[in-house]
Amino acid sequence: MTALPVDLSYVTRVNRQPLYFASNDSTLFGWLHVPRESQAGDFGMVLCPPLGIDYVNTYPALRHLADRLAARGIPVLRFDYSGTGNSSGFDFDGERVKHWIRDIRSASETLQHVTGCARTGLFGVRIGALLATAAAHEHPVDCLALWGPVTRGRAYMREMRAMYLTGEGPQADVLPEGSAIEAGGFVFSAQTVQDLSGLTLEQLQPNVSHVLYAARDDLPADQSIPASWVSGVRRAEARTLPGFSGMLVSPHNSQYRYPHSALLAWEKWIVDCELATPEKPATTSTVPVEQRTYAEFRGDASVTQADVRESVFRFGEDSTRFALISEPLHPTKSQTPWIVLLNSGALHTAGPNRVYTLLARSLARAGMYCVRMDFPGVGDSVIAPPEIENRPYQPSNSDEIASLLTALQKERGAHQFVLCGLCSGAFASFHGLLDLKQLPIVEGVLINPLTFYWKEGMSLDEPPPAAPDAQVQIEHLNLWQYYLGRMRDPRNWRNLLTARSDTRQLLVAMFHRIRLAVSERLGIQFNRGAVARDEPLTRDIRDIVDSGRKLAFVFARSDPGYGLLMAHAGAEVRRLQRKKRLAIWFIDGTNHTFANGGPRKEFIRSLVEYLRQTYRPRP
Repeated sequence: MTALPVDLSYVTRVNRQPLYFASNDSTLFGWLHVPRESQAGDFGMVLCPPLGIDYVNTYPALRHLADRLAARGIPVLRFDYSGTGNSSGFDFDGERVKHWIRDIRSASETLQHVTGCARTGLFGVRIGALLATAAAHEHPVDCLALWGPVTRGRAYMREMRAMYLTGEGPQADVLPEGSAIEAGGFVFSAQTVQDLSGLTLEQLQPNVSHVLYAARDDLPADQSIPASWVSGVRRAEARTLPGFSGMLVSPHNSQYRYPHSALLAWEKWIVDCELATPEKPATTSTVPVEQRTYAEFRGDASVTQADVRESVFRFGEDSTRFALISEPLHPTKSQTPWIVLLNSGALHTAGPNRVYTLLARSLARAGMYCVRMDFPGVGDSVIAPPEIENRPYQPSNSDEIASLLTALQKERGAHQFVLCGLCSGAFASFHGLLDLKQLPIVEGVLINPLTFYWKEGMSLDEPPPAAPDAQVQIEHLNLWQYYLGRMRDPRNWRNLLTARSDTRQLLVAMFHRIRLAVSERLGIQFNRGAVARDEPLTRDIRDIVDSGRKLAFVFARSDPGYGLLMAHAGAEVRRLQRKKRLAIWFIDGTNHTFANGGPRKEFIRSLVEYLRQTYRPRP
């Protein structure tokens, strides 16, 4: 076991309570962190997260900061803005910036209400720091702590536009609203772009007693406190803290490379401001979890509008494991399998680009129950002591799935389950099907799996290397799928006919695809990498189906997982397809995590329709 680089024992001194709270017509999701054994003081902090990919990457570090402050007696509320994470709302809702600033005020009022805090402060990162400043400009707070703040919204939107243009490729059909941007799977509508572009740090005079300002250590530009602020606050401090860029890497690549020295500095800095000295006792340190209803996809005619009930589900030893249940507001009498969504990589229950949140609520609207769980050390299922964090592939995953399913059977009357997950969630689903024969799992839906057999040291971002002959076969299978996707666009046919496409590459892909089909039909192996019936993947897929369960695979058209599956189990896969025990379909125009809005909606629509047709609730 690798020694921990810092003392993380503070995580054992904190209670964490998930909660829903209102913000005008929105319902926000958040986490309240309070000290476990001591009474909280009269000062609390609200953490204002950044947006988009920064929200995803900073999620674990902000959870650690919340734990640090709570362990020192400062209650903390971290939350998702409307239309983000696990809160209600949609990408193209109107006046999103105005609503986000209002959400910060609602979070502050909620923290005061449930803890009895007399005073509150705001902590923001990147664009969250600019939004926190705008909130403090409108309503007074006692402390404003900013880390690496975006100083000009217009510059931030230029950064997002550059990310959009250099990403997987602009999708004109996805973003029809003029200057709308989709960067890293997060949509900024034209109105949001305009409203964010109008925010400037130096033009917002915060109504605050203390300002704590930490510049990024990876940028040479001066990011000092605006001079206009200094005369208006009682105490203003600025410094540069290390590790900011390390906090912005993907969670599954961060593990213990959080900026712990900077988080410790923030902890001491806030406490040393003499804001945490209790002036009156807190009224309570916990808040009951409420059930709220959601209406997603507003304005999207492809999805029937309906309300969904969503609630928190705690399970496992001492109820330390966390999950969210989305269910129909008006369930049918017939019982359908519960759809269990397993973590994608080291991302929490919202999933990449919020796809799990949207999928779960869409399934509930179709009359099905869906539960999203966090494995230990991922998202909000905290390990205490935290020996392993943000590790997508863990040998205990099947045991954790069993714990969840058993609890759902006992407490919610669930009688059958479908395991479903993207990337490492597909891996966990596959091995759950193999390992948990005693539980009533009827199907596994594997979305863009990168590997079926994990070994320590393997890449978390690429499929495992194969034998040379098998690798050639994988590459040709994936290339053929790439061309199949391109053939759907008439413009690509014109390129082919006018020799503006790589015709030779296409013909090679076609040759290998035909050869593979012939080899499967005749039982001939043309090379050592061809499909063999004694391949481990072939045996395991056959074992799953022979146990009475079904399998389905969903691939982004360009994803490498399809070639991996077919190179090692192609003959068995096609045999099971003919028997209708296994299904495969593809989503065009997107990447591994469905980062494009149009294809993401198509993925959700197709999966909901597949499960609805397979397990259609009867009235």
